[in-house]
This record gives sequence, structure tokens and C-alpha cells, in this order.
Amino acid sequence: MSAGGTQTDYFWFEIVPGESEQEVTNLVPKIGDDVATDVFWSTTTGAEFGLCDYTKATCVTGSQSSTAPGNSAEWIVERPTIGTSLPRLADFKSVKMFNGGYDESPQGSREYNISGSPETMVGSSGDDLSVPGTISGDAFTTTWKAYS
Repeated sequence: MSAGGTQTDYFWFEIVPGESEQEVTNLVPKIGDDVATDVFWSTTTGAEFGLCDYTKATCVTGSQSSTAPGNSAEWIVERPTIGTSLPRLADFKSVKMFNGGYDESPQGSREYNISGSPETMVGSSGDDLSVPGTISGDAFTTTWKAYS
């Protein structure tokens, strides 16, 4: 979100622990675009990723050296912190995450499927802001519920 109140969408990655969000500036998604990512871990280069916007027929790749272990990845919809404040959560309707998994070789076959417990985004007053559905196979849908 900019100072003028206009929503700004972008891809980003973050290697945990130890670094903050890194914005991907050479591929900018638009609401409704069909997008995908491939993430893998290399013992020589660290985390590597590919991002594709199929609506634009464009993909980019990148890597980030890291000592973080290569045994997990997350798929998230979240709101950024602006300064020291959290803005209102944009009404994104719903986002379907599918073909979830990660691999240990570039564009390799999926070696680890999506699993775990999806988390609900909760506002400071305890209200649900964004609620994920149950994981079904390799997919789940997150649905917007409230602004703040």
C-alpha cells in the first residue's frame, strides 16, 4: 500500500531465520493473474526459486545464499507492515494455493507435499481476517473475512 492508499501487489521471498522480506522487482503481478513458484534448496547456493506469471507469459529466477535448513516452505497471503503499523487487510476475496510442495533439485519432481496446519490471520481485537480451508491433496484456499 502506498501513502496515497493505493494497493500495491508484489512477489517477495524471505529466508528464515536471518533476513527480512526481499521484494522481487522484475515481475509484478496483477490481481487475477495466474501465478506459480518453484522453490528448491541447494547445498551449494542455498535457496533458489522460480516465479512465473502465466497471464503475462513471463518467468524469473533467483537465489539467496543462506545457512537455513532446506526442509520447509510456506505459502502465505499476508499484509505488510508499513513503518510500525499494519494497514487494513485488502479484500482479496479468495486465493487458491495448489500443487503445493517443494523439491531438492531445480525444477525436479516434487519430493515433499504440502502438509501441516493452515493458520488463520487474526486481528488485534481477535477477529478472523483471513481463514484458510482444509488442505485437500496438494491444495487449499484462503478466504478474506475482514479488513482489520
